[in-house]
Amino acid sequence: MNTGAALRRFGLCGGAQDGARLGSDPLGALIAELSEAARSPGVNASGLLSTQAAAEIFAERRVRARAVRDGTAKRDPKAFVRIATGPVRTEELGRLVANAIGTTRPLEERLALFWANHFMVSTVRTAIGAMVGAYEREALRPQMLGRF
Repeated sequence: MNTGAALRRFGLCGGAQDGARLGSDPLGALIAELSEAARSPGVNASGLLSTQAAAEIFAERRVRARAVRDGTAKRDPKAFVRIATGPVRTEELGRLVANAIGTTRPLEERLALFWANHFMVSTVRTAIGAMVGAYEREALRPQMLGRF
């Protein structure tokens, strides 16, 4: 396999440094990238929602939805989720893009994007969108290069 084919098929478009990183043995470099020892941590999770935090937000949403049904509240419970998670989701998306652009392991990032797309429904839906980042960090990435 030549370097150009490796960059197109297994990278994230390839910058100038990626061709040099693959060197004269692109296949060997790709296989080495998938080694467990050098696994990428992905996005820095500091300040982002964990699965537990997202579950707490959704529990509060259920309480608020019940109050709307009972007539004791008028505010849309979905708005609560958007307000509670919106800034964090925006921050997470920025970190995800920065990580993909600056990674030294583009094959691993491409696999993370593939598996996240494969297992998730949609980030647009309020109910699931807030959990996508936590799902990738806590469930997908730790297993991605091994067995699910």
